[in-house]
Amino acid sequence: MLKELFKISRTQLKEVVDIKWVDMDKGQMEGFDPSLGKPPVLFPAALITVQFPKSGAEEEIQGLKQVAEGMITVRICQDFTGNTSGVTDDAEVEKSLAYLDVVQKVYEKLQGYTDGRFNKLDRISLRDERRLDNYKVISMVFKTATRDYSAVPSV
Repeated sequence: MLKELFKISRTQLKEVVDIKWVDMDKGQMEGFDPSLGKPPVLFPAALITVQFPKSGAEEEIQGLKQVAEGMITVRICQDFTGNTSGVTDDAEVEKSLAYLDVVQKVYEKLQGYTDGRFNKLDRISLRDERRLDNYKVISMVFKTATRDYSAVPSV
């Protein structure tokens, strides 16, 4: 299930033309040495984590069938050098906030998506991660669910 949901998310995000890098989140934005350069991604990047934090057994077939609730976290990462202060010209602020247009495109691509194996994706949170560097990371979490019959023996 993890593999399938990751691949679905990756495929959809690759279709967002503004995204230059789609990958599994392996700590690329945290595990780099700033003195040696930038994180090992192209910006804007979409980093994906898939989890199934809650599963419950169905009554049939001795608990070998489960309803699994999945979560996909997409971190939209951008190199940010803009200015948004109150003394900044409105045109410059608009230019600085353009990274949020990419966030909106990711939302529009994933919200409600299904391939039939999983329930429609539904965004449940959106937050701006606090960072001490010049990178902006917006974290979006989508939920879904599916029935997992993979533990049922084949006949």
